[in-house]
Amino acid sequence: MRGGGTETLTGQQRQESLDILRASVQGGGDVGRTTFVIETIRSSVPAVLALVADMARQPRFDSAEFEQLKQQRIAELEQERSDPQALAFNAFERRTNPHLPNHPLYTPTIEESIKSTTGSTLADARNFHSRYYGASAADLVLIGDIDSSAVLVTAQKLFGDWTAPEKFARIPE
Repeated sequence: MRGGGTETLTGQQRQESLDILRASVQGGGDVGRTTFVIETIRSSVPAVLALVADMARQPRFDSAEFEQLKQQRIAELEQERSDPQALAFNAFERRTNPHLPNHPLYTPTIEESIKSTTGSTLADARNFHSRYYGASAADLVLIGDIDSSAVLVTAQKLFGDWTAPEKFARIPE
C-alpha cells in the first residue's frame, strides 16, 4: 500500500534502502492506471527498479495501515461536505463527465464516496490487486543520465512475466 512495506521489507526497511540508494519513489494512481515516479542517481537505477517491482508486485497489505488510510480518507471526505471548492469541483465533474454509477469513470457524490470507503475491506484491496495488477500493458518512461539498454534488460527481468488475470482493456468513454 502507499507508505507501507512489501512481503519482503517493512516500510522502514524500504525507506532505508531508498535512502542508501539516494532515491525517492512516489506511487499514485487513478482509474485505469498506477504510476511510480523515481528520482535517483544513475548507478542506483537497477536496484531502485527492483524495489519498485517488490512494491508493485508484493505489497504488504497491512491491516492497521489499511484502516488508518481508510479513516484518513473518510475524514477528508467529511471535510469536503462543507468545503465550497470541493462541492463545486464534485458538481462540475458530475455535470461534465456524466456516467452511470456502474461505469468506472462515474464521479460519485461525496456521500457515495463516504459510503463506498466505509464499506471497503482489506480483502477487497487484496482481491483487486491480484486480479488487475500486472505489467503487460505498462509503459516505462526514462529521462536523464541512464543506460537505457541495461535498464530495459532489468525491467524485463523484473516485470516481464507479471501479467494480471484480468486482461487490460481501455475504459470506454
